[in-house]
Amino acid sequence: MRSVRRRQRIRNKSSRVDQAILQCMALVGVAYMLLFYYAPMYGVVLAFKDYKFFKGILGSKWVGLANFIELYQDISMPMVLRNTICISLLKILICFPAPIIFAVLLSELQLPRYKRIIQTASYFPHFISWVIVSLMMTYLFTDDRSLTNTLFRQLGWRQESYNVLNNENAFYWVCVLSETWKEIGWNSIIFLAAISGIDRQIYEAATVDGASRLQKILYITLPNLVGAVAIVFMFNFAGLLSGGGGAFDQSYFLGNSINYERSIILSTYTLEVGISLGRFSYATAVGLMNSVVSMVLLLACNAASKKFLGRSLYIEGDY
Repeated sequence: MRSVRRRQRIRNKSSRVDQAILQCMALVGVAYMLLFYYAPMYGVVLAFKDYKFFKGILGSKWVGLANFIELYQDISMPMVLRNTICISLLKILICFPAPIIFAVLLSELQLPRYKRIIQTASYFPHFISWVIVSLMMTYLFTDDRSLTNTLFRQLGWRQESYNVLNNENAFYWVCVLSETWKEIGWNSIIFLAAISGIDRQIYEAATVDGASRLQKILYITLPNLVGAVAIVFMFNFAGLLSGGGGAFDQSYFLGNSINYERSIILSTYTLEVGISLGRFSYATAVGLMNSVVSMVLLLACNAASKKFLGRSLYIEGDY
């Protein structure tokens, strides 16, 4: 009896030690969230003040909605919002479905060796910074001795050099195509995971019933991707005023004085007018407006998904 109690005490002590370790690991994550996500929210009050660096947040004058009124009256804001929304919508129309199509096609590839090679090759551009991508695009498409200009001259298609970044009408497509090339593989991971979770017996039953490969994609694969597609679409649409993933880097590194009217977006305009000129209150107002609009769009998408698809970002009762 004593040995049994002793073993029980040892197990209980070991369990408490394990729980303490897990709680410490969790506390690190909680501390990180509090320090870098919740504590900075106090700075939102800058949007309602005329912030002066030497006076600090508390000592700066309260101006109410003056910064938001200035934002509304800014003559450059229509151009900035047009560029931001157009780039975001184009990315939703092109960059969003591209990983879905890529994941479906990749899942249909029957040769595992080539499948792994294609996956690795498609993931690799994600780890290349936009600084390197912008330099690559400069050397490949814009320089007089670039690959494309040299090739066009050799083929006799075009004798004069063409700089795609100096064509403001092409900037939207530069952003969309470069974003697609860079992120198509990485963004397909969530859809590949959803496809791998589909019961293979359903495909086997469809094969026995004589379903073709296209029919299995249309009636098995795609319907099982609806949940993942809806969630990813919600977050993409909620970021309408952010210009989509990588938009800031594209605008900052690929923009110039010639394509300025197409390359300037809300985030780079905030950096240019708000932070570079020391107008921190104005920059905070722009950021707060962006956050509020994003939250409204996310809630609207969530409500629409719940109404039309019968699902949302959470399932009621599963807390």
